[in-house]
Amino acid sequence: MSYSYNDLLNAIITSRQSHPATIDESLSHYGVFSEKCSMTPLLWIQYAQDSRLIDAELAKEIIQLGLEEFPGCVFLWLYYLDCTKDWAVWEQAMQNIKGLQGSFMIEIYRLAIKCFPSKAEELFIERATMLSVGNETIVDEIETVVGDSKKTNGNGIISKEVLMQAVDEGRRFASQHMIKLNNLEEDLVAAMTNEGIYGQSTIELHDFVKNNDGDGSSGNEMTYDWESVLKALGGISGSFLMGMGMMQSASAFISYEQQIFKHITFLKRQMKTPQSDQTENLNVGNLVKLYHGLIVPVYERAVSECPTVELVWEKYLKHLSYILHDSETESADRIWALVKLKSVASRAVNNCPYSVNLFTKKLQAVMEEVEAGRKVLEPDDLMNIVTEAIEAGFLPDKNSELKMYLAACRIVKQRILDLVSQSTSSIAYDQPERIDKDSKKKRKRGEDVELKRYTEPLDSDIEQEVQDLITDLREMWNATDTFLRKKCSNWTEGRQLLFTEIAETEAYICHPLFANDVNGDEIIKLFEKLVRVHLPPHPNSWRSYIQYIIGKAFVRIDPKGTNNIITETPGMHVAKFRFIRNLYQRAFASLRNANKNEKYTNVNDGYEVAVNLMCQENIQFETKFGSDTSLITASKLAAKRVSQQTNVTEHISSEGLIDISNNSSAKRKFEEADNVEDTDEDKTDSEVHSLKKLKSDETVQNNIEKETEYVQEINEKNSASPTVTNKDEKKRGPNIWPIKSKAEHKVKVGNLEYPAHPFTIHISNLSQKTQDMDLYDVFKSKCGAIVHARIFREKEHGNRQNDSDLPKSKGMALVQFEERTSVEEALKLSNEFGLHEKLIKISRSHQPAVAVVPPGCHRIKAKGEGKSTKRNLKRKTRRENKNEEEVNKELKTSGGGRADEINKEIATPLTTKSVLAFRPRNV
Repeated sequence: MSYSYNDLLNAIITSRQSHPATIDESLSHYGVFSEKCSMTPLLWIQYAQDSRLIDAELAKEIIQLGLEEFPGCVFLWLYYLDCTKDWAVWEQAMQNIKGLQGSFMIEIYRLAIKCFPSKAEELFIERATMLSVGNETIVDEIETVVGDSKKTNGNGIISKEVLMQAVDEGRRFASQHMIKLNNLEEDLVAAMTNEGIYGQSTIELHDFVKNNDGDGSSGNEMTYDWESVLKALGGISGSFLMGMGMMQSASAFISYEQQIFKHITFLKRQMKTPQSDQTENLNVGNLVKLYHGLIVPVYERAVSECPTVELVWEKYLKHLSYILHDSETESADRIWALVKLKSVASRAVNNCPYSVNLFTKKLQAVMEEVEAGRKVLEPDDLMNIVTEAIEAGFLPDKNSELKMYLAACRIVKQRILDLVSQSTSSIAYDQPERIDKDSKKKRKRGEDVELKRYTEPLDSDIEQEVQDLITDLREMWNATDTFLRKKCSNWTEGRQLLFTEIAETEAYICHPLFANDVNGDEIIKLFEKLVRVHLPPHPNSWRSYIQYIIGKAFVRIDPKGTNNIITETPGMHVAKFRFIRNLYQRAFASLRNANKNEKYTNVNDGYEVAVNLMCQENIQFETKFGSDTSLITASKLAAKRVSQQTNVTEHISSEGLIDISNNSSAKRKFEEADNVEDTDEDKTDSEVHSLKKLKSDETVQNNIEKETEYVQEINEKNSASPTVTNKDEKKRGPNIWPIKSKAEHKVKVGNLEYPAHPFTIHISNLSQKTQDMDLYDVFKSKCGAIVHARIFREKEHGNRQNDSDLPKSKGMALVQFEERTSVEEALKLSNEFGLHEKLIKISRSHQPAVAVVPPGCHRIKAKGEGKSTKRNLKRKTRRENKNEEEVNKELKTSGGGRADEINKEIATPLTTKSVLAFRPRNV
C-alpha cells in the first residue's frame, strides 16, 4: 500500500491549474489523497474551500475531518469558526487551543468578537491575558466595539469602566506570569522562520476582511477572503502548514513543553514551603492548572507543524501516559487521557508509517484500555495493527517487521502476568516486592526468615482466560514463524530471535503455570532448536540455555501413582553440573569460527561482549563447582576466544585466573587444537601446582594485580614505540604479551587484499555534475569533519582555458575524515541518498584521499641522514675519504707546528660539518 506523497500532491496541483472552472477532478484527487495518506492542515483548508463552491455544508464536514486530525491547529479553527459562526464551535476550539500564543490567536478572538457581539466583554477579558503580537491594540478595539454604552452578557451588565479595569488586571497578570511563555514563543518563531514554515509574519489577516460593517453573523457569507489568504500564504505549493517542519522546529516545540513542565515543578515546590499561606497556595494552584492545560495544546500545535517528525509524537504519547498514571490525576481526566492516547497513537502511525516505535505505542495503547477495564484483550486486534504496519510498506527492513510481531507477543505475555498477579496478590506484577513477610520487623540473631508464599489457586475464570491467552500466544508465534519462512526464508538470524522469545517465555511463564510434563522435556527441545536454527549461534542463545538448566530442578514422581512431586534425585542433581559443562564446551566449539562470518556478527549487536561474558561465567562456574582439570579446560577455552579479539589483559578476571606465568596454555600464541579437553598425560606438574596455589594461597591476588600492572605498563611502552629489539625482548619478564593487532577490515582489489584505510571511504556511481565541494558539504553535515574530498578524473594534456574546465570525472571519489567513527556513519548511508539524481555507493578504501606526506617533503630527513641503503652508505664513505684527502693535502702544503695536533683530530671520526668548519691557520 505504499504511495508517493509528491505524486499525489502534484496531481492535485495540476488538476487545479488545468481546470480552474470545474473542480470535480481536483476533488476526486483530494479524496484519493486522504484515503492513502494523512493530509496537512493547509490541504484540508484548500479541500474545504474548493468544496465550498459546490456545497457549503460539505466544506464544514471536510474541515471537521481536518480538525479531528489536527485539533491544535489555530488556522483550522479560524476557518471553521468563519464557516459556522457558532458559539459551540468557539467553546470547542478553546478546549484545544486556549493558552497558545501567536497573531492567529489574536485574530480568532477578533473574529469571535465580531461574530458574537453579546460576548464581547468576556472575550476581551480572556484576550487580555495574552502577550502575543497584536494584542497591544486591545484598548483601541474596546473603544471601537463597546464605546460609551453598556453591553449585556449572561452575567449581567458590565460598564465600560469595569471592563477596562478587568482588562488592566488581565494585562498585569500576563506581564507577570506569561512573560516566560512569550520568550519561548520567540524562540519557537525563530526556529520555524529558519526552516521557512512560519507564515504568521507574512500576512495580516485583518487586511483580508471582506466586510468591515455589520456583525457578519448572518448567512453563509465568510468574513475573510480565503482565496486571497491562501494565495498570500503560498497555497498548497508553499511550505506554511504543509507538514514541512523538521528537527529544528520539532526541538523548539519539545523545549517549549519541557520549560513549561519545569516551571510547573517549581510552582509545586513553592506550594509546599512552610512560609506560603493558603491564599498564595490557591493562586499558585490556579497557575499550575493553567500551565498543565497548556502542554497538550503545545503538542497539538507541534504535530500540525511537524507531523512527520517521529520524536514529537513519541514525546506527546509519553506525556499522555504520564497523565494516565499520575496519582494526582482525577478520574475524569484519566478517562480523557486514555481516549486521547488511543487517538494520538492512530494519528501518529498515519503520519509516520515508517516508525516501529510508534506502532509499538499503538499496541501499548490497546493494553492501556485493557488495564483500565474498558475492553477485553483480543490478540486479533494486536495482529491487525501488525498487519497494518507491514502492509503499509514503509517499514525500513525485515528486522523492523519482526519487531512488530514480537511487540504484539509481548503485549499478550504482559497481560498473562498481570492477570495472575491480580488474582493472587494486591501488588502489580511489575512492582518490586520483598521476599520475606515482615520487612519492617528487626529480626533477632538466629531468628528464621519467614518467606512469602502464594499458594492460593487461580480463580476459575482467570485461569480459563490465562489458558486462552497462552493458546493465542502460541498461535501468534506460529504466525510469526510462517511469515519469516515465506518472506525471509534465508534469514535464520530472525528465526533465532523468535525462538529465543519462544523458549524463554515457555520456560519461565507458560510451562510453570500449566505444565503437563514436570521435567520439562519440551523446553529442552525448544532450547536445542534455538542453538541449531542458525550457525554459528549467538552466545546469548547458549547463555539462556545454560541459565535455564542452572535453575531447573529435575524431579521424580511418587511411585505409588499419586502424581505428587517428591524431590530431585541425587543423581540428576549432580548430573546437572555435567550437563552445564557440556553446554559450555558445545558453545565454544560452535563459536570457534564465528569471527569469519562478518554478516552474522554485524546483524547482532553485542556479539563480542556476549562472548566475553560467557568466558567469564564459564571460568566462575568451574572455579566454584569444577575440578582442577575442568578449570584448566575452561581457561584454555576462554583464552582461545580472548586471543582472537584483543589483548589478554583486558579480559583477566579476578575469579578463576590461573597462574599464567608458568602455564603453557597462556602463551602469546595459543596452540589451536580441535580437541580442547586435556588428559592427565597432557597436564604438567606446574599447571596442577599453580591451580592448587591459586585456591590456597591468600597472597595470589596481590601477585595478580602486580602482574596486571606490569603488563599494562609494557603495553603503554609498546604503543609508544612499537619496534622492540632483541635486547629488550630478554627483559620482558613473564610470558604475557598483547597480540599484534591486525587490520579490522580488508579491501579486495582484483585478487589481492589490502588493509582498509581507517579514515577514508570510496564513493562510486557519481554523476558528471558532482564536484569535490559537493561531497565535502554533504558528508560534513552527515558524518563529521573532513580532511579532504577528491574526485578521480581523466588525464588530459595541455593547458586548460579556465579553472571551471575540469577533466571528465570517472564517477569515483575518495573522502577522508578526521575521525574513525565518521567512516562507520558514512558506510550506513550507502544506497540511501543520491547526488545529482544518482544513488551513490559507499565502501571502504585502501588508500587515503590525500598523500601521506605533503609534496616537497617526501624524504624522511631533509638532509638524507635517514637513508640506509648500500648505495647511500658507499656514497657517504667516498665523500668522507675525499674530504680527508683534501685536508691532508692542505696540511702538507701549509706545514706548521700544529701538525701533530691536527693528525690527532683527524684520527677521530669526522662529520661533514666538522670538516667544513675546520680552517688551517695559514689559509
